Amino acid sequence: AAALRVVVVLSLAALALSCSDGGESILRHHIYPLGGVVPLSPEVLQSEEVKERVEEALSQLSSQNGGLMTHRIICIRSGTRQVVNGFKYVFVVEVESSLTEGATGVEPVSEVYKVEIYEPASRGAKKQYTFEKIPTNEE
Repeated sequence: AAALRVVVVLSLAALALSCSDGGESILRHHIYPLGGVVPLSPEVLQSEEVKERVEEALSQLSSQNGGLMTHRIICIRSGTRQVVNGFKYVFVVEVESSLTEGATGVEPVSEVYKVEIYEPASRGAKKQYTFEKIPTNEE
């Protein structure tokens, strides 16, 4: 029985070594500390999931402005994710801001916002949004 255990342990060790040569180290997938800020890849930034998350946030921005302005995504420039008793996302987004129907006088403008979205882990807790307009050279 002891010899069988040694063979099984050695077989598992050999399997682990053979699996680790051919590709990325499993440890590389965990290079960020718990609670650390993780940059999102360009592929993730272009995903439908991120687009929907940012569009939902921009609808909240429109509500905060009394519903007078709408904001359409031009480009999601960057984004990060952090695990903090839920998820905290931070995106830098270029948007086209224009007056809603019924409001007149101003042409659509390109603006850049830092959008923070906090999605608490608690059931029933509401998402929290903060927005910061980032000055651009075009203004």
